[in-house]
Amino acid sequence: MATNLLIRLPSVSQEVTIGRDWFVERDKLLAEAGTLKTISDEDSFKRGAGLLSGITKTSNKLEKMRRDFSRPFNDALKTIKKASDSARAPLESVKKELKSRLSFYADEQFHKYEAAQSEFMREQKECSEKQEYFKELARDEFGDSDTELFNPSFVEYDPGSVRPGAENVAIKSTLSFEIASPGEVPREFLSVDEKKIRLWLNLHRDEIKQKLKDSPECALSVIPGVKIKLETDVVSR
Repeated sequence: MATNLLIRLPSVSQEVTIGRDWFVERDKLLAEAGTLKTISDEDSFKRGAGLLSGITKTSNKLEKMRRDFSRPFNDALKTIKKASDSARAPLESVKKELKSRLSFYADEQFHKYEAAQSEFMREQKECSEKQEYFKELARDEFGDSDTELFNPSFVEYDPGSVRPGAENVAIKSTLSFEIASPGEVPREFLSVDEKKIRLWLNLHRDEIKQKLKDSPECALSVIPGVKIKLETDVVSR
């Protein structure tokens, strides 16, 4: 039974303000960062560390504000998509099944068409060769006269089965694939999963760090084809 679909959306603010204080703090940090050209001693390192911490906190403050403000909009988008997907689901299911049946019929008809066309071309070629054969006989028997012993009439191609088509659909040949034997797929079609590498490194972090400290040359043997690097990184707290 047909009915209206009512989607209730969460209330959202019509405007958002990024306060002047935040911009003042941002500009202050940028100006200070511009004066810190090098890190060459303990004092400059501590100054840089404090600056890094301030920059991180100020940037994260605005990012949190953005996330908080965007949440109702994201919730609204999810609500609309969920309701829309649910309403479309029966159509998409029927569409998939109908498209499959149409494609099967079109493929079947194309094969019939191509077979009939091939047979027609074979018959035309045979007819032409026969005509040329009798012309040769006529030339041998009567010289260069215009006598014709065989003059077949060539008909337009009409194989009986026609190419399928309809004005509101397009029929085209496409390529698709499915993985039959994953182990036989050539390397150029494979990609490295860096997420899995990072996860593995994190799980074996202490062990690998010690290996690299003891034997830096093992950087290329921990994971074949991957160079593991032990780096120093300063993280804001």
